Amino acid sequence: MSTKNSMPTKTTDESQLIEALEKMLQNNEPISARSVVRNLGSFKHASAITRNATRLELVKEYQKRQERIRSTLARSQKESREKSALREAQLEQENTRLRTQNEALQVFVRATFRVTIQMGGAAGIVKLLEESKEILAELKRLGLLAETDVTRGRLHGEG
Repeated sequence: MSTKNSMPTKTTDESQLIEALEKMLQNNEPISARSVVRNLGSFKHASAITRNATRLELVKEYQKRQERIRSTLARSQKESREKSALREAQLEQENTRLRTQNEALQVFVRATFRVTIQMGGAAGIVKLLEESKEILAELKRLGLLAETDVTRGRLHGEG
């Protein structure tokens, strides 16, 4: 076997090896001499890689690259999980706040209807709001009732 004949084969084998390693890296397949042989098909035994310093060095280089990629991916996933957990906690807190507001509004509406029925109209609502400063303050804080809505014993817009 001449040197001229072995050089193109070696270059072709190495380029095929690099292609196989790149493919394995992209597919996140574990890289080892045996797995490369299975994926490549042009070598029959892992020793065809392990006994050749250039091929072995290529496999080791791709193993290191795979380790770095996996490590970075694991860190990224951990950060994503932490961000998701924080966002979930924030959403849960917002949900609790909204439920509390909803319950307060439901209580107010029920009380408003009762008072309206008992006291005969808008004057009853005005009286309720004047007597219950906490409800009035919460309705104003939520933007449901402006300062001018309750003036001189009348509801805003009432003639």
